[in-house]
Amino acid sequence: MTKNLIGFSFSMNPFQFKEEDLTNIEIALGVEALNSDQRRTLQNICRLYCFDTDAWKLAPRSKEVRDWLKKVQTQAQKLDETLHALHDENVPDRPAREATIEWLLVGKPPEMDWGVTVTDLLKLDMQVSALFNAAVDAQEHMLKDKGGRSGDMPLGNLVKKLAGFFTEVTGKPPTISYSPGGEPIHDEPVATYEGPFFNLVESFLAPFHGYSYSQRSHFGLGKFIQRTLSELRSLDKTPPENPR
Repeated sequence: MTKNLIGFSFSMNPFQFKEEDLTNIEIALGVEALNSDQRRTLQNICRLYCFDTDAWKLAPRSKEVRDWLKKVQTQAQKLDETLHALHDENVPDRPAREATIEWLLVGKPPEMDWGVTVTDLLKLDMQVSALFNAAVDAQEHMLKDKGGRSGDMPLGNLVKKLAGFFTEVTGKPPTISYSPGGEPIHDEPVATYEGPFFNLVESFLAPFHGYSYSQRSHFGLGKFIQRTLSELRSLDKTPPENPR
């Protein structure tokens, strides 16, 4: 499936895990078998990782686009709050508000299928909320501004998704352990990262060898996972500014 966006072609990589890949992931997790829903989740994470990586190569690091997304987020939030107030029974002038809702529904463009009830206006409210969440998510997936540290967004997103998957399957928080080794070889420390979550990420990435995705050594991957898990723990301790 290919989508053409203003001259750029973003294609969904057809890569999918084979049975042996899923078996290796089960072994890494230390579980007897994953059910069909869990396997489907892994395939979806795989698909999103491929898309993230392709988009990461092509997407511009544009501050202007980020600013536009921020405006979409702000305006969607304001519209969401206004729609809530319009059909909130606790807000004064209920007859005037109900008449206004009827006027909106009657005066809508013919091609817009809002229906004729307040329930349909609530559906519009849900769509606005979805737009707000999409704008927030899009900002998180954009590269840093030009000149900034670009990092590795695809791998970071992958580790975060697998962290949730790991907890769902095992009932335990994702952690990895580190054992320092001897003298460095070629300036890289001799060390061992281990644990079911590290094994999960490593076995997930193993089938991608030979594809144009980020390749990291054992030490580099372990260090990246450790840093990402620390960021996740920090976020869990910080209450959201505007809980929705």
